[in-house]
Amino acid sequence: MFLGEAVLGGLLLAAAACDWKKGKIPNALILFGWCASLVFAFWQNGGKGLLERAATILLVLSTGFFIFSVHMAGAGDIKLCSVIGGMQGLLSCMDILVVSAILAGGFSLFKLIRKRMLTERLLYAWLYFTAGRAGRKPYYEKSRDGADCTILLAPFLAAGYLLIVLRRWGGM
Repeated sequence: MFLGEAVLGGLLLAAAACDWKKGKIPNALILFGWCASLVFAFWQNGGKGLLERAATILLVLSTGFFIFSVHMAGAGDIKLCSVIGGMQGLLSCMDILVVSAILAGGFSLFKLIRKRMLTERLLYAWLYFTAGRAGRKPYYEKSRDGADCTILLAPFLAAGYLLIVLRRWGGM
């Protein structure tokens, strides 16, 4: 549905702009996205669609909780992913998240190499997960790790969405 794709595209661009400017995604955008996704789901498939999309939102939020709990992504990023799930459904959401993760991972790799931090961060990640610290101690702490090893995810979510939509429309 073109209207739903346009609404989500606009929301993701707004979230990317806010993330870029302030490093945060406003809860008002998230709330609007959740409400819009449930309205579109009900409009398309009635109560069944509403329940399916609500379940998708909750599933994405709950699976993203671990990533948030160890500070590998912000709460706004996880909530924005759940908006994508609510608007697109679980399978399309997974496609978008995979493409976005590839884009963000490539950029992160480039950034770590450029800042000469790749070996240090890979070693830290290896020790973090093999020593069993996951869940007990955050993977990332700004006071300890600085901001050089972070990236903003909302722009990559918007770019991943755009690539998936272009492919869906036959443009790629």
